[in-house]
Formats: sequence, C-alpha cells, structure tokens
Amino acid sequence: MSDVRQKVRPELAPFAQRLTSAIEAAGGLARVVKELGKSRATLDRWMNAQAAPSLLDIADVAKLCNVSLEWLATGVGSPETETPAPIETSDVVYVPILDAGVAAGLGAVNDDPPEQVGTWPFTRRFLRRIGAVAERARILFVSGDSMEPTLHDRDPVMVDVGHTDIQHGFIYAISTPDGLIVKRIQRNVDGSITLISDNKDFYPPERLSSTDADRLQIVGRVHWQGRLV
Repeated sequence: MSDVRQKVRPELAPFAQRLTSAIEAAGGLARVVKELGKSRATLDRWMNAQAAPSLLDIADVAKLCNVSLEWLATGVGSPETETPAPIETSDVVYVPILDAGVAAGLGAVNDDPPEQVGTWPFTRRFLRRIGAVAERARILFVSGDSMEPTLHDRDPVMVDVGHTDIQHGFIYAISTPDGLIVKRIQRNVDGSITLISDNKDFYPPERLSSTDADRLQIVGRVHWQGRLV
C-alpha cells in the first residue's frame, strides 16, 4: 500500500469529493491556490481526504468557489448559494475569549479564574446548529500537537462549559491535577473510558477505570474550532 493510501481518512471522502467538484467548477486548482493563498500541497491533502481544513478555510473556499458553505461543509442542501437574510443585531452573541489554554499534550496551567481578553461574535442560529448554548460558550486556545490533525497548536476552540455529560467519540476540555487538557473520549462497555489523542503515532490512548471515570472533571465539550494562520 502506498504512503498516500495509508494517510487517506475515509470519513473525509465525501467532503473531498464536494471540494474537488467545487474547485473544478470554479476554474481549477491553479486558480483556487492562487486566490485562496494556500499551498497546492495543502489543497491536495484536502482533495485527497488526507486532512480536514478548518471551518474558516472551508468558508473561504465556499466564497471563492461561489458555493453554499453548508453544502460544502456538510453535504446538506444545494451547492448553489442563496442570498442570506439580514442578521438582526439581537441574533449576534459575543462569546468570551479567555486567556486560557487547553493542552493537546501535557496539562495547560491557567489563572483561576482565567482573564477575559475579548469576544468573538457568532449568531445564535449558528450556535444552535453546532449544538452549543450561547450563554455557556467560551473560547479557549489549544496548546500542543496531540490532537493533530483535528486541532492544531494555537487553534481557538469553543467549549460549552455546561455540556459536561460524556458522549462517545466527542472532544472535551478536561480538568486534571496538571491543568486543562483536550481529548476525545471513548466510552467502553465495562464502564471505563479511554482518553484518545488524534495524533495516535506519538500519544497513546489512556484508559481510566470506571471509578476514575466517575471522578473525571469535564469542563465542557468542544463544539467548534477556528484556525489562526
């Protein structure tokens, strides 16, 4: 099996097909690479289902290719863009940005409580779509590489601090004696859980007994990620 085939992520194949279709209809890869400001190698990884772009990158591609962001990101609806309804001021939520890190690796030590350093505007409609409650949403920053390629060092992530019930396979911010960490959580049939790093080549899974799992301090579930470049 070739190195390229080994790196393909089957779950990204539908997105990669939509992306390829949109790029071809927009004039081809060379034009998109030039106007998007991304390298050809990066676009090749996206189109070959080897890596997932951030939501902000998907939005940039959708705008450039004149296709629906919802269709490109999720496959729902039609590729054709529609004129959006005006956003009412009351529909905008300013999510607090905290000077706090969630470690994708060793625990991140933060001030208690962390300082708010700004806000990030979202619409309530968008927050409902991703399943986050506006009043409980907080923006934190990833530190480290254990969750690559899903989350990268310095990525902003939205954590719903009220969403502390563990659902199989989702990513959570977790408080540990060493600080905050961010991991995917897998429930096991015996009541134990496994903390999973997406960068499995360098960070092995950590299994917790059912007793330790009951004592796990969940800060909240990650519902959204951005990408700082």
